[in-house]
Formats: sequence, C-alpha cells, structure tokens
Amino acid sequence: MERIRLAIIGAGFVAQQCHLPAFSANTDFVITHVADPIEDLRQHIASKYFIPKQFSNHRSLLDSGGFDAVVVTLPRNQTLPVVQDCASTGTFILTEKPICLNSSCTSSLMSTCVSNGSHIMTGYMRQHDVSFKQFKTIINQLPGQEIQSVSATLHGGYSYANPLGTFKGISELTFRPEIQEIPKWIPEKYKSDYEQFVNLFSHITHLIDKLFERKLRTLYNCLNGAGEGVLLCESGEIPIVFNLMRGKQYKWNEVIDVYTKTTHYQLSLQPAFLRNVPGHILISSGESETKSVNIQPAWSWSFYEQTKAFSNFIRADGDHGIDLERALRQVSFAEDIFRDIISRA
Repeated sequence: MERIRLAIIGAGFVAQQCHLPAFSANTDFVITHVADPIEDLRQHIASKYFIPKQFSNHRSLLDSGGFDAVVVTLPRNQTLPVVQDCASTGTFILTEKPICLNSSCTSSLMSTCVSNGSHIMTGYMRQHDVSFKQFKTIINQLPGQEIQSVSATLHGGYSYANPLGTFKGISELTFRPEIQEIPKWIPEKYKSDYEQFVNLFSHITHLIDKLFERKLRTLYNCLNGAGEGVLLCESGEIPIVFNLMRGKQYKWNEVIDVYTKTTHYQLSLQPAFLRNVPGHILISSGESETKSVNIQPAWSWSFYEQTKAFSNFIRADGDHGIDLERALRQVSFAEDIFRDIISRA
C-alpha cells in the first residue's frame, strides 16, 4: 500500500509538539510539503523532518500539487480561510479545532466540501484516545434508560506537560494571512472569553456529543462572563452537568462520570500533550458492597492515535461530513451559550 503524501500548513508550537512527531512516526504517511510564512522556522522544520518541498504560504503549496492530504495547524482566527481554500482543491484535510470562530460559515464550508469532493476531519484528538474509545464501548452497551445522569468536568490548567524542543523563528512574515472575525454581536469585552470557550471547553462538549452520538441541548446556564461555572444540558433524555473552569492551577482535570442506580463509570483523562499516557477508567458497582474495576489501557498517545484515524479516514474516502458536522456544532453551541451570558449581563 502506497504511503500517503502529507502536506503540513503551519509549523508552530502545536505542529512541532504534536502533529509533526506523530505523523512522522506513522509509516502510513510521508511528509512531502510544508508551508509557513516564517522562513527560518520553515527551513528548520523541513531540515529536521526531511521535507523536500517548502512554501511561504498555503496557496503556493496548494497550487503545487503532489500531495494526498493536508494538516492545518494555525492560529484560531486564521484556520477557516485556509481550510476553505484547501476544501476547494478536493483533498483530505485534518484541521486543528476549533474549525471556525463563527458558525455563519457552516453552509458555505459544507457546500465547498460537497462540490469539490473534499473531506474534513477535525483535531478533537480526545475522541481517539484508547481509553475514551473503550469507555464509549462500555457506556453504549448500557440500555439508555439505565443512565440516570452524567457529569462532565473540565478544569483546564497547565496541559502542556513541560514540552521540550520548540523552535521559534525570528524571520519576518512573508505572507499576510486572512482572518475570520468573531461574531459581531459579541461585545468586545466577551470576545477573548468566547474564543477561549470555543477552544478549550469544546474539548469536553465534543466528547459528550461523540459519546452519545447526539446533539446537546442546553437546559440551564449558570456560567460567568468567562464561560466558567455550571451548565445543565441533556442528550436525548439523559441529563448532563458540565462543570467548567479555566483556572490557573498547575494541573489538568478532565473527567466524565456516568451514573446508573447501581454503578458509577468514570473516565479520567491526562493532559493532552502528555505522551504515551492514555486515560483511566474506573467502574464502581454493587448494592450491598462496592466492587471496583480499574482499567488502564496500554501506553498510547491520542495525537498518534489520531494519525491512525486520519489514515483510515483517507483510505475509507471520508465519513460523509459526520466529523465536520460535530465540530461545527461545538461552535454554534458556544455561540448559544454566550448569547445567554450576554443577555443576562
């Protein structure tokens, strides 16, 4: 089977810490192109990963051809315009989340993908963590009426796990990128908090969406202006409580608890950048006494598992927009949350 020729667009921190090492370790892929507007950064990455073709901007890369798929890792407000350009070429795309900052793009992006035969997978890497996949299998085997409630906690703190080896270029930008604006109806004082919400807290809302394969519906919003606090939703008829906080703690706390009348199922996830340490599953059950089962999957890293999923995604010719639709739902969900926050201010 021929290796997939991969183009990297954006060679900054996340690309260096996650995508470049993960994809270079997966023998399904060979990295053939890299685009970044910072010349010395681009040259450093090309040399380190033996990438033969370099470009100062994504348009030159797309015009060159000779690749099978692209990975887009850019600042949040630059992502959508580049993804739209990639989608117009009929290729396979893995883009970091959030895919956009404004859900007004949804129809045009979906239309571009359909008309050009492009397929987009979004970088919610937690869905590929081996612990989450095992947890989802366990939970999905339960009859829906047995689940009494779900608690989903994300107390974001220091998630980078002391990364090493990031190269920072000093050259001037050789290309001025287009940007996507945050929705105009969001007042200036809320824009940073909204962007943080759609970037950070969409981790956990996306996981719950993926866990039950259903769109979340908001029932009660008790969040502050930064989008932190308690949020009550439902998935089908299952009540879900989100406990959200950005915080400044030197730790990471991301947990999903599923309760039946007799059993508690818990998934605890490690910091996203911590390599080869998957999540942990604890099952506690019993009416008269408690019996606990600990499940610790084999060492793996969700970013590397994501490369395997992307390979399968390409080999299977995409997933007919399911992953893209779920990613776009996280943006419209965040917009709904902030409409309510702003209206109560």
